Amino acid sequence: SSVPFPEPLSLSGNVRQNVEDFVEGFEIYLIASGLEYREERVKIATFKAALGLEARKIFKNWPLAPAEENTVAACLESLRKYMVPKRNVKLARYEFLQCKQQVSSDIGDGETVSQFINRARALVKECNWGNMEEEMLRDIIVAGLSDTRLKKSFIDKPELTAKQVIDQCMSEEATRAELEKNKWVEEKYVVNKVFRKNIKSKLCSYCGNEYHTRLADCPAQGSECRYCKQRNHYEVMCWRKREDLEKKKKSDMLSRKKKSDRFNKKVHTIDEEESEENSEDEDVKEEVVDSTEYLYSVEQEHAGFLKAELIFRGSDCKPKQVKCILDTGATCNVVGLPSLLEILNVKSVVLDESESVLKGFGGSYINTVGKITVDVQHKGKPYKAVFNVVPFAQMPILSKYTCLKLELIKLCMSLSEQQTEASNIISRFPTVFEGLGRIEGDVHLEVDPSIRPTVQTARRIPVTLRDELKQQLDEMEKMQIVIRVDEPTDWVSNLVLVKRNDKIRICIDPILLNMALKRPHYPIPTINELLPELANAKIFSTVDAKSGFWQVKLDDESSKLTTFWTPFGRYRWLRMPFGISPAPEIFQRKLHEAVHGLKGVRALADDILIFGCGETVQEAMRDHNRNLQAFMERMVARNIKLNKDKIRLCQPTVKFFGHILTSDGVQPDHDKIRSITAMEEPKDQPALLRFLGMVTYLTSYLPKLATVAEPLRRLTKKNEPWKWEAEHQKAFDSLKAMVTKAPVLKYFDAKKNVTIQCDSSSVGLGAVLLQDGQPVCYSSKSLTPTERRYAQIEKEMLAILFACRKFEFYIIGKQVTVQTDHQPLVRIFKRPLTEAPMRLQRMLLALQRYKVTLQFKPGQEVIIADMLSRAALADGDDTNQDIYDIYTMDMDFTLEELEKICVMDYIPISDYRLDQIRKESSQDLDIQWIIRAIVEGWPSNLGEVPERVRVFWKHRADLSTRNGIVYRNDRILVPASIRPEVLRRLHASHSGIESTTKLARDTVFWPGINRDIKESIQNCDICIKYSPNQQHQSMQTHQIPCFPFQKVSMDLCELQIGGKKHVYLITVDHYSDFIEVDELQRDATASAIVQKCRQNFARYGTPMYVTTDGGPQFDSEDFRRFAESWEFRHTMSAPYHQQGNGKA
Repeated sequence: SSVPFPEPLSLSGNVRQNVEDFVEGFEIYLIASGLEYREERVKIATFKAALGLEARKIFKNWPLAPAEENTVAACLESLRKYMVPKRNVKLARYEFLQCKQQVSSDIGDGETVSQFINRARALVKECNWGNMEEEMLRDIIVAGLSDTRLKKSFIDKPELTAKQVIDQCMSEEATRAELEKNKWVEEKYVVNKVFRKNIKSKLCSYCGNEYHTRLADCPAQGSECRYCKQRNHYEVMCWRKREDLEKKKKSDMLSRKKKSDRFNKKVHTIDEEESEENSEDEDVKEEVVDSTEYLYSVEQEHAGFLKAELIFRGSDCKPKQVKCILDTGATCNVVGLPSLLEILNVKSVVLDESESVLKGFGGSYINTVGKITVDVQHKGKPYKAVFNVVPFAQMPILSKYTCLKLELIKLCMSLSEQQTEASNIISRFPTVFEGLGRIEGDVHLEVDPSIRPTVQTARRIPVTLRDELKQQLDEMEKMQIVIRVDEPTDWVSNLVLVKRNDKIRICIDPILLNMALKRPHYPIPTINELLPELANAKIFSTVDAKSGFWQVKLDDESSKLTTFWTPFGRYRWLRMPFGISPAPEIFQRKLHEAVHGLKGVRALADDILIFGCGETVQEAMRDHNRNLQAFMERMVARNIKLNKDKIRLCQPTVKFFGHILTSDGVQPDHDKIRSITAMEEPKDQPALLRFLGMVTYLTSYLPKLATVAEPLRRLTKKNEPWKWEAEHQKAFDSLKAMVTKAPVLKYFDAKKNVTIQCDSSSVGLGAVLLQDGQPVCYSSKSLTPTERRYAQIEKEMLAILFACRKFEFYIIGKQVTVQTDHQPLVRIFKRPLTEAPMRLQRMLLALQRYKVTLQFKPGQEVIIADMLSRAALADGDDTNQDIYDIYTMDMDFTLEELEKICVMDYIPISDYRLDQIRKESSQDLDIQWIIRAIVEGWPSNLGEVPERVRVFWKHRADLSTRNGIVYRNDRILVPASIRPEVLRRLHASHSGIESTTKLARDTVFWPGINRDIKESIQNCDICIKYSPNQQHQSMQTHQIPCFPFQKVSMDLCELQIGGKKHVYLITVDHYSDFIEVDELQRDATASAIVQKCRQNFARYGTPMYVTTDGGPQFDSEDFRRFAESWEFRHTMSAPYHQQGNGKA
């Protein structure tokens, strides 16, 4: 049926309601799916399937009479009877009488009227009011409404029924929603000048709130003003206070004007006719008359307001998102008193006295009732903003200064003339961007002669890519980048195709060649070495060398080392290819030589920075243009080509080599710290402990850590209740800021060792790159649903692959130590690649291009990575664009390929058997528990695991699940119900214990499988019948002697020579393998053998041990007496086991 199956019965939360919802949903399903007319046994089976596993277990144990389970209707009634808890009517009535509409103080409107009515209806049904139910529902709705005006209208009409009250409430709510929806239309035609006359008629003259239709409704009636001590109005609306303030302000303005005239200073106003010279003295003139503030809000008839949303923190310490107007013409912040009370969620507020005089666009003066300092925040940046408060409703207006401080707007300087000059400089050198350059001097690659040359086996290239590959090869051959090879070469590498921007790029896979190439060890500079030169830099430009490595030519001998396979024959590189280990250092040396001596020009990798210094921006721009001119001339002289598409010209801020360069200094790249800055606040004590553990790990780099973290540490005390407040949020934000800035966040130094910490959790991956114990950059990634079903060992390996790919810019070609808290991975790294499970094999192959050394660290020492993995971010677009990208594997493609790996494709098992295992697994309670543990995470200790599943505890890191089947690495976990059948099929050929165990090791698994195989074979009637009676003894090794003739073996040898039998005594020394051969003239008797032994022992020395077989000559009385008299130990091999004396 296409009708969706009803949701299983949930036994958590409101069970009574859950049962009713389930019964209703199941009855609808029976009708919709057509099962209503089927036989009862089908409907009952469908009912049990719909219950879900947890509820079905309980239903199975109910003491049902036969009549209670012979029809589906009886089953549903039994469900209500046994599952629904008995309701306490007194408690239900108490909850009903406490029912009120919830009003939230956070962003949003809290509980709507319809939500409140639905909640009241659900509660009244459980109270057993009888005939009074409708009246009680009506009364509780009227009493619980938050709208006092609507509530009062209902109280005045006692004859209304519950239905009439509900209808009127719903109508009122619909009207309010429609008005809210069209609110923007009203705003469009409102001029937002802050003139009191525009809205004076809408406000009450006594309390300052909305206008009342009746004076008796004003809350100020009967109240005493704190200013004039008169009654029936508030201080904010006191006319005496306004008059006194007006007089005082006019007096102050006159006195200041006289003082200003004495020094021939003008009052600064923004005027369209103001000269350019006057505008240069803007800052000075603003300081003279500091009490007059100007508001130049844009009139909305001509243009829409520029608005932004800020986070305000009120008296309840809860953040509230508030829309504000950005007025770049205003010199102060303004907010209306009613708006302020709503934002702060208070009924009254204490204001400081304001000495400012507000002046609108038309020159009108605006009254204020005081000023207040409010904590605001934008994009995580806190700020204390001072607002002048006006007595009428007014959306918050932000001044130009506040907008700049909160980075809501940017101050763009007019440098058009100098920028045009820089563009003209670029346009004067068009040849720098054409063709492929060639840096002077051919390169010779040094090879370690002790390493044997290798010719790799050619890889197959997909047929669909061959035409495009041939076209690329022809173009590269035409450009003299590669050339066809016909003569033999000692080294041949494989071809690697990289898809980028819908085109393929050709490079080689030089893993074996890199082992033989010697590095030139040229010092690559670091960003720290560049910092002193940028002390006064204000303008920056960055350029990129076009196909950087291809501008370096190889000599003939080195070119032959780079030969590679293609479907069209062998080719070799004439220019330096991407991927060979010496390439970055060779190119860096060439580029440094090219720009050496140029002022304001620095090169790192293939990125080149041109900067200008000066006391002012204009000076810096002129210096930058001079440096740019010299740089372009040098590029022409050295025949170096640049990428025109990647030029960033005359920027105040640029991203360079993983850092943000600004006129104020160097800042870390946001991508490096995003995993920390975007981390949400902890939701419980364990999450807080993990965060503090990470911070404590960096304690030696964090000044005042104990003081800043003190509010958070109080929350971790055993008996402290969890209550997250403003002081905790402030400490949390401060600590996040501290760990993402110097001295905690370190600049990368290519000369120092690199360590990567990585970890995985049930939800994500985390990694941090460290140098000398300090973080360089952080990263994290959420796991996809498929990745969450990986075995733990696969997740840990995926974390290593993710970390190496994420930090590839720093670690490529460099020895890296990777720290993990998963010890089995260390053993897998030491094993041959073929012994790893299939998915781990793919990950290990992807890691081959990195020089990784794995190091085990206990979990408590991998704190940062553990914290990042548990607070992982969704993985965004993170494609690196650098010279190494041509050689790297695309991370998204890698992860997608790993997800597609299906163990079933590599196991020799039929589809029928897989379906059988999947079906039996779905009914095996132990396997179902294991599947949940794999997906949701295993308990932290063995005591939390059910007794019957504890045998899987030691294998938990190797278990994964796919399509309802559990795997241990590449082996299927067989359900208990079909294990006897699997044993029978494993032993179908009646192989021995070792052969059968080896066969099982490739396909199936369950705890104790080896023991079960052994017992099954030992009890097999056919094997017992046909097994050999005499079993071979296991081979025993001899102890290695310390000197010659310490231990010897002897045996007799008979030969027929010329029809005559000859008997020889063979004596072999175990130490030197020396052989002594003596012919026995008479028959081979014991006395003859003893005689020959005396001669040999007299010649070479008496041995300590003599080994022979059990022949009668050696087992005689004569030989035993000889051994006793000559004091050597005689041992004989087992009967019919001549291998025991194999030495002789």
